[in-house]
Amino acid sequence: AGMFHGLGFRTFSKTTGCEAMFIHAPPLGPQVEIFVFRPYGKATIWEQRNLLELASGLRAEVFLWECMALNPEYVDILQRGWMRDDYATLTNTYPDHEDIQGPAGIDVATVIGNFIPDGNLVLSSELAFNPVLRDRAKLRGSELIEIGDYEGDLLPDDLLSLFPYSEHPRNIALVTELARQLGIDDELVIVLMADYVYPDL
Repeated sequence: AGMFHGLGFRTFSKTTGCEAMFIHAPPLGPQVEIFVFRPYGKATIWEQRNLLELASGLRAEVFLWECMALNPEYVDILQRGWMRDDYATLTNTYPDHEDIQGPAGIDVATVIGNFIPDGNLVLSSELAFNPVLRDRAKLRGSELIEIGDYEGDLLPDDLLSLFPYSEHPRNIALVTELARQLGIDDELVIVLMADYVYPDL
């Protein structure tokens, strides 16, 4: 929340896919977890609509979200219909959910490429399937920034040791590059992540 305060945002809201919760924080204020009811314990895209209405009611000016849609049609509805992100980050293009997004690993990467917003900035920490992501970014008229192979390895150990839990250095490098694009100090961002980000249970 603190890093967004410096940009003049009043509130910060984040949805997380696995934990079924909404995290809300005013600038320099505490994070508050608002747990989300999921009928039958299953996430649907309608949950996103409800959380957008909640964020609007809270006058949030920043909305971070993780797209949990697997079906390519739902990805398009969320990304190009409801959300229209200013920035996007891409991870996990490895073969997974081939039953829905497959049949092959390259098909999964192509579906992940659908998360790329139209005409905006997208950052990727992926090492495999980057040619697929480049093609999708070009198709969408978006700028793709790829995190280098060793960006995570270059992060200082003293900063990584600030995290109260084990976090993948490439993920930290991804968020750090996003912060650079927003004009926020690299080291400050890492400290704020270590201080404020909720661990993934």
